[in-house]
Amino acid sequence: MEKVIFPKEVAQAIESVLNQLKHSDVANHIILTNWSYLAGMFKKEYSVLYEFAKTSMIDYVNGLVNGYEVVETPEDKVKAFYEEAMQILLNPNNYQPATVTFSQGVATGILKTLNILGIEVVGLTDDKELIKL
Repeated sequence: MEKVIFPKEVAQAIESVLNQLKHSDVANHIILTNWSYLAGMFKKEYSVLYEFAKTSMIDYVNGLVNGYEVVETPEDKVKAFYEEAMQILLNPNNYQPATVTFSQGVATGILKTLNILGIEVVGLTDDKELIKL
């Protein structure tokens, strides 16, 4: 069976609960579907998991049993694109001026666009050193 795609928040909530438990995999799966227990012991995680399971219970259970993958958020995708451009800029072995100029334009464009739209990406727009290209 294929792995289910979970939003990042759901995967983080599952991992948070599992990191605090010291049970077998079967017991963990039982706990992750025991809404009363989750609501009492893991309030924050419960709200995320319950909201997802409310509309996607079959996917939720399939993901617990068969495994899941995490879908990248738009912020994660933008950050990865920016980091790719910065890797080219910061590579001391890069002697191609056109590539460096292009990468600098990409990195600057990403930061300016995020700033104009008022979007904050953790590790990107909150790091003032990155903005000084």
